[in-house]
Parts: sequence; structure tokens; C-alpha cells
Amino acid sequence: MGCQPSRQCGGVGYLPDGVYTPLLFTLILFAVANRMYAVDFASLWSDELWGMWVCSLGSWGALLEDMVFRDSHPPGYQSLLYLWLKFFGDSDVSVRLPSVIVGVVAVYSVCIFASRYFSRLVGLLAAAFLATSFNAIYYSQEARAYSFILLFAIWHFHLFFLLFVEESNNKVYLVLFSVVGALLAYFHYVGVVVVVCEMPLLLLVAAFRRQLSKAIRAYGGILLLYLPWFFVMIAHMLFPHESWERPVPDFSTLTQTIGFILGPDVIR
Repeated sequence: MGCQPSRQCGGVGYLPDGVYTPLLFTLILFAVANRMYAVDFASLWSDELWGMWVCSLGSWGALLEDMVFRDSHPPGYQSLLYLWLKFFGDSDVSVRLPSVIVGVVAVYSVCIFASRYFSRLVGLLAAAFLATSFNAIYYSQEARAYSFILLFAIWHFHLFFLLFVEESNNKVYLVLFSVVGALLAYFHYVGVVVVVCEMPLLLLVAAFRRQLSKAIRAYGGILLLYLPWFFVMIAHMLFPHESWERPVPDFSTLTQTIGFILGPDVIR
């Protein structure tokens, strides 16, 4: 793999190829084992079964109609699952396998990102954390969009750094930034939040580095790609098909959230 462009060989946190590559490979295998172990132990639950039902409506057009008029989610994940089930069947393992694969790719991706902009040691530590994270494993074993949001967010931040920190003028990176941003928004509305929240930082960095026009093109590409669904999203926000209201969070909510992220045995 050689030295990363932002790191000099022998610097703090640097590891030679003979150490870095085997450790990364081991972590990838560990991530696969963690996510495949008992992947079908728990039966498919209501949201997963609903996803399969939508995919069984007979056509992609019928799926889109349901997503527009009877649901409150964008169609990206369900469209992928629709194609996946046609080729690989609808067993519990098959339905959850896309999330497993994407979860493992996220472990590799976060290592590459952190290794490039911090150090190889930091990259391996980030990969180790994600490979063993209860939260990440949990959602890698669920036939929902959440693992995809994690992976796309990592890719999007990496492309952000390539374009606006390293100041690359590679047009492929610019196109990919727009495509991955649109995928974030199409797979879950949380992805829209990710894209919107990173926008002020991107524009600030771009303005400081005199790359504002490139930033406008990058985000303009996302908006253009998302335009077919944009007004459906607005309708879902104004006229939701289900209530998203939750009680006002308190301290117990915070401890429960931390416990879920770190694992059920961390906080009692």
C-alpha cells in the first residue's frame, strides 16, 4: 500500500506494510465473523417483514407507489432489496446479507479514511472499534437501510476531504460526491440530515480555500439527482403516514442510548 500522501513514512502512528496489511485483513475477517454469527438467530421482525412485503407487490412501479402514498421513507433501500430478492431469494440470511456486506465494507472504508488523514494506527483502531461495535453489528444483521447510511456517510466525508482539504480537481471525485450524497438521501431521511448538516462546514472550508464554485457544483449535483423525490419528501414531512413523535428525552434516555451504542452490558 505504501505511505499515504498525507503521512510521511516513519511518522507518529505509521506502520509498515508488513504489519498494517495483515492486521487490516484480520480485522476484516473478524468483522465478517461478528456479522455472520447467528445472523438468522432472531426471526425477521415487523419492519423487515414489511420491507419484504413491499418487494412482493409485483413490480418496481407498485413498490414506488407504496413508498409515495402509504409510507414515509425514500425508496433507495427497498429498490435495492427488490432486485436482491429476485436473484438471491428471501431466506432470513439472504434478506440480511446486503446489510452484512455493507457493514464489513464500512469497517474497511473507515480504516482507509482514518489511515489517510491521521495515521495507519488510528485507522486500525477505528476499524477495530467498528468491527466490534455492538451497534454496528446489530444493524449489520438487520434488513434495513442503516448500515448503508453508515457506509455512505464514511464515503461522503472521504470525498469531502479529497475535494476540499486536499483540493483535488478530479472530476470523478466531484461526480461521486454528488452521487453518494444523493444515495444518502434516497436510502433514508437520516441521510438528508447528514448531507444538510455537513453543508455549512463544506461551504466554510470551500470559501476559506476559494473553492466555493466547486462546492456549489457538488451540492447542486446532489439536489439535481434528488429532485425526482424532493417534493415527495416534503409531502412526507407535512403529511406523515405515521407518527414520529417521541417523549421529551431525559437523563435515562441518554444512558439508554449510550448503552445501546456501546453494548447492553456496559450500562445497567
